[in-house]
Amino acid sequence: MTMTDRSMTQATRAGRFEVAPPPRRRRWSVVIAMLVVIAMGAAGTGALLWQRAQLRDERTALATAVDELDAAHANAVELANRIEELNAKLSDADHSVKRVAKLEGAIADLEHRLTSMLGPALPDGRHVGFLETIGATQKPPKLVIDVVQFFTGPAADAAAKEDGALPPGEEHVPNDIYLRNETDRWRMLPIDPGTTVSLSSYPFGQIDGPLVVPLGRFAKIFENGKGAVRYNPYWITVRDGIVVAIDEQYVP
Repeated sequence: MTMTDRSMTQATRAGRFEVAPPPRRRRWSVVIAMLVVIAMGAAGTGALLWQRAQLRDERTALATAVDELDAAHANAVELANRIEELNAKLSDADHSVKRVAKLEGAIADLEHRLTSMLGPALPDGRHVGFLETIGATQKPPKLVIDVVQFFTGPAADAAAKEDGALPPGEEHVPNDIYLRNETDRWRMLPIDPGTTVSLSSYPFGQIDGPLVVPLGRFAKIFENGKGAVRYNPYWITVRDGIVVAIDEQYVP
């Protein structure tokens, strides 16, 4: 019989029953089990805290990604608007290029037509004709003239008869002046900027008292004028291919 059994027997005999304390080994088992439970609880709590921290990080990352996506969307919208604006400007530029090309074509056509209408350069000397236009503001200034032949007196009558320009029964040309235009080709010549113009028709001057004006003023008079100053013939003096003098021919 062990000591434990002996103690229980003695207690029974004495008329009382008491539970003997568990042996020391069993108490340590309980303590170890409790420690294991506590450790497991701590481990579970740690795992929960770690999971919460992970979730918080994921939420932060998600919010950052959403912000970045919004910024990228805004940039994409701005870029699309910019592209649309540039396309509109490109379209306008394309239309402008087409308009410029069309204008250049028209200018080239006019220049070709003008060239076909122009005759050869005039030699130095004095020539008479009808002024078509004066470009006083050009650099250099230029004029366009329809050159004719000028006859007076008996020579005028003879030339008119030769050309069949006299009405039946007439022997003399009116005003004793006849102009023969052998070609409709114009001549374009540069003008010396210092050239002056002598005007002999009313209201600017008269045959024995012409009014001399600078080229710029004459261009305005000619452009806005009516009557004799616009339609009378003019004599031009050409020197080295440049017009150096312009004189209105008085016609009675």
